[in-house]
Amino acid sequence: MKRLLCLFALILLTMLPLRSALAVHCYLGSSGGSVEGYSNIEPFAVPSNARPGDKIWESNDIKIPVYCDNGTADNMMSEDIYAWLNPYHSVNDPYYQLGVTYEGVDYDASQGSIGIDTRQCLDNQKLSIYTPAQIKASGWEDRLCSKNVNDIHFSRTFTARMRLYVKIITMPPHDYQSSISDYILVQFDGVGGVNQSPDAKNLKYHVIGLDQIRVLNCSVNFSIYPENQTIDFGTFNNMEIASKTLTRDFSIKMDKNIADSECTDTFKVSSSFYTTETLTDEDTALKIGNGLQLKIRDTEDNLFSVYNTYKEYADFDSSLLTHEKNYQAELSQVSGEAIRTGPFSTVVLFKINYN
Repeated sequence: MKRLLCLFALILLTMLPLRSALAVHCYLGSSGGSVEGYSNIEPFAVPSNARPGDKIWESNDIKIPVYCDNGTADNMMSEDIYAWLNPYHSVNDPYYQLGVTYEGVDYDASQGSIGIDTRQCLDNQKLSIYTPAQIKASGWEDRLCSKNVNDIHFSRTFTARMRLYVKIITMPPHDYQSSISDYILVQFDGVGGVNQSPDAKNLKYHVIGLDQIRVLNCSVNFSIYPENQTIDFGTFNNMEIASKTLTRDFSIKMDKNIADSECTDTFKVSSSFYTTETLTDEDTALKIGNGLQLKIRDTEDNLFSVYNTYKEYADFDSSLLTHEKNYQAELSQVSGEAIRTGPFSTVVLFKINYN
């Protein structure tokens, strides 16, 4: 009887399909590319005024070029490509909580592996042996992503954009050095979950360098002018905005927190203008959605700020106590787009990192 039970179990096991044989394949950049991608982050620091739950650092936008194919789901159905955030749970630190920001939403690693639909759909590879006419004649159009035999995609290439962030669980001591070094930000896979097979052809994207976090005994305060933090372009008509760029000045001031009586560290502060809206012109233009765009000029170097990218704001050495920078908000028409009249608004966040 025991022998029969073992034989029955063996038969059941051999009937189970290997997930790696059915899974979507995803590579870095192009077909057959690497299934391991990496971003090496610059060292950063924790300010002395950080509190539990604070997000004390985040990366620039990490843009991952992804190529996926091999959709082979049952019944020749199409399959959605998922970005599985925080796919592995091997990284732990008593002071720091890691997480991923995807499309403006934060996902802490403590939430476990979370699947996000990339809105990229693969048509089933099994249909590739048929002509569009044969697919239509067989009544299989509804199995296609587009439901249209003239729009079939057995592979997809896209760019996934996300950020890594670090939150404080509890304030670490001044000389603390984290043991975290390599963190897998995301794995690209099918809707069924994370394929953990060693030979899986599913792109894992790593962030390395997290063991370089420094704990400061200093911090800064910052203030924005105008004090209501609103840039008002007033009232204008279509002809006026079509013929010229409207500008408004604003400034941001940072002061070293002199209340930190034990502040002896030197450090730098970097800043970023952050948005979840559509960006163009190498990410220097924010499309408001009504035919207008907003750019921010740093008058110190006369260059447009790149949204969602950190840039050094000031180097607070032992002598620097305060620093103020002037900016210019520039509103103009998007080339080739019609302007829709009416009130409008958009939100841009000013964020800082310590280095």
